[in-house]
Amino acid sequence: MRNLALRYYICKKSAPHLGVLGQIENLFSDDSKYETIFNEEEIKKELGNHHVVLRYITVWMIDQILQKIRRDLPKRDQEYFQYTKCFVLVDIYTKLWNWKQKSFDYSWRDWKNFLDSDEFENFVYEYGRICFRIGREIIPKIEEPRSFFKSKESTKKFFSKTSIRKFESFINKYYKKFKRDY
Repeated sequence: MRNLALRYYICKKSAPHLGVLGQIENLFSDDSKYETIFNEEEIKKELGNHHVVLRYITVWMIDQILQKIRRDLPKRDQEYFQYTKCFVLVDIYTKLWNWKQKSFDYSWRDWKNFLDSDEFENFVYEYGRICFRIGREIIPKIEEPRSFFKSKESTKKFFSKTSIRKFESFINKYYKKFKRDY
């Protein structure tokens, strides 16, 4: 629950640098933050395409696939994985959720099936590898990586380098395969 809370919070706030800071205890010590993450009213609503539980599932599925990717990344990208993972997670989640709102033409049940599909895993794998490389490349030569990734500057720099067009190209390619096989 704690891990989901942190991951969902950084995605909701589009603040991956907060994930590098860690401080997960702060999310549970402040009732208003906890209520923001696990809003009881939202959770109790009838399931539909925009339900918060689908957001939790989406964050969790992306995170689990990113964990698998780690072992297949080039060594230089693996070295910074603990810092860049939050950035890649937020980037994929934010773009994916926006894409879902305009392009996913199935029900919420099918969304879960899509997230469980090989096509989705392949999408995260392919696009994620590009994002991990970008994360490594934005590190200033004169700054310690951990310090850099804790700053808001790192968030701005990372998001300025990731492309919505490239994202949409990959997601549409794999979504088309999913629709064909579904």
